[in-house]
Amino acid sequence: MNIIHFMSMAQNRAARFHGVGKPMTLEDLPMAGGEGALVRVEAAGLCGTDLHIAVEGTMTTAFLPITLGHEIAGVVEEGAGEFRPGDRVCVYPHVPCFSCEYCRSDREALCRASRIFGVQRDGGFARYIRLPDSCLFRLPDVVPFEVGAALTDAVSTAYHAVRRRAEVRAGESVAVFGCGALGTFAIKILARLAPSAILGVDVQPSALERAKRAGATAAVNARDTEAAKEVRRLTGGGADVAFEFIGSAKTVKEAVRSVRPGGRVVVVGIGSEPVELTSLRVFVGNEVTLMGSMGLSRQDLRDVIEWAGEGRLSLEGDIEVRPLAEINEVLREAAGGERKAAKFVLKP
Repeated sequence: MNIIHFMSMAQNRAARFHGVGKPMTLEDLPMAGGEGALVRVEAAGLCGTDLHIAVEGTMTTAFLPITLGHEIAGVVEEGAGEFRPGDRVCVYPHVPCFSCEYCRSDREALCRASRIFGVQRDGGFARYIRLPDSCLFRLPDVVPFEVGAALTDAVSTAYHAVRRRAEVRAGESVAVFGCGALGTFAIKILARLAPSAILGVDVQPSALERAKRAGATAAVNARDTEAAKEVRRLTGGGADVAFEFIGSAKTVKEAVRSVRPGGRVVVVGIGSEPVELTSLRVFVGNEVTLMGSMGLSRQDLRDVIEWAGEGRLSLEGDIEVRPLAEINEVLREAAGGERKAAKFVLKP
C-alpha cells in the first residue's frame, strides 16, 4: 500500500502529483490569492485523465508538482461576479479564452488557449481552489455535491457525445463499447431518448451489470464473444450508432464493424495507439460516419445540471465516495478496472 506523506499544517491541504510511479502526497499549501472566487471543495471526481497522468504516464501536465482533479463541486467562500459566499456550485473544468471561433460557437473544449484544472493549472483534489467566476455554475440544493462533481465532466462528456455529436434519435439502436463511468452515464442518457435497443459491451462482469442497471437492453461480454458480430446479430444487421469510451485501437475497430450501412461511430476514449479500421471499399461503400467527441461545452453542463435538478437523471448507486486521504488506494483500484460503482469521488 502506498503511504501518503503528511506535510506541515497550513491553510489549504491538497493531494500533489510529483511524477508517474510516485505516490501522491497530501501537502499543506499557502492559500491562493488573487482575483476570482474561492471555493471550498466538497467533492472532486476521479477521471480517466487523472489515471492517464498519474498511473499510465500517457498524458503530461504543464508543471510539477501539481494538484490534480478537474471534476469539482463545492461552496463559495469568497465571492466574485454574481456569486456570493454560501452559494452551492460546480465547476466547468476548462478556463477558455472566450474570444476564439470555438468559444464563440459553444465548442470551448476545442479552444487552443484553454487551461484545464489539474492539467495546465492546479485542480480540485484540495480543500480550497481559487478560480475565475466564469467557471462557476449554480448547483441546485437537491443535487448532492458528489453528483455535482460527476456532472462537470463524466456526465457532461457522455451527454456531449450522445446529444451533440451522434444526435441519437428515438427508435435507433445503439452499442456502447466500454461501460465504465462514461459508458454507464451515456447509457443512462440514452435510456431517456427511447432507442430501440442499447447494447452494453465490456469485458468486466461488474461493468456489464452496471450497464444493465443503467438501462441497457442487453449486455455483450467481449471476452467471450466477437463483440461486433454479436452486436450485428442482436440488432438485425448492425447498430445505428456505436460509441467507443475506452480509447483502444481494437475496440474502435470493433465499433466500426458493429454498425449497419449508414451507421455512425463516435469515439470518445483517448489513447495513443494508431488505428487501422477497415478497407476503404467497405468504409466508403457503407457510408459509415466516424467522428471524435471531445469533452463538453458550457451548454452541455447547463443541460445536465438541469436534468439532475429536475430528477430526470439519477446517479444513485453509481458513485463511491472516498476520503481524499485514500487517493493512492483509489487510483490503484480505479486502474484495476473491476469495481462495483461506476465512479470514484473524493472528499477533502
